[in-house]
Amino acid sequence: MRNRPAFKFAVALVLGILIEHFFKLELKVLISSFALAFFLYIVFSRKSELRSILIFFLVILSGALKYVADYKLEPRNSSSNMQMIQQWLKSKGM
Repeated sequence: MRNRPAFKFAVALVLGILIEHFFKLELKVLISSFALAFFLYIVFSRKSELRSILIFFLVILSGALKYVADYKLEPRNSSSNMQMIQQWLKSKGM
C-alpha cells in the first residue's frame, strides 16, 4: 500500500463520507475533532507513525465535512427557502 497513496486517500475520503451518512454526526463535533486532529498533527509532526495516522484521520474528517457541506447545509438565500418562488414553480409545472 505504500506505493498507492491516492488509493489510501480515496479510501479515507469515502470512509468519512459513509461515516457521516450513516451516523449523522453533528457539525460541532466534526469541526472540533478536525481542529483537535490538526493541532495534534502540528504538535507531533516529527514522529512519522503518528503523523500518518493523523493525516488519515484528517482526510476521514474532511470527507465527513464535505458530506455535511454538500447535503445538509443550505444557504439562507437559497431558492428552496423562498415560498414565492416555490409557488411560481409549482404553478408553471416545473
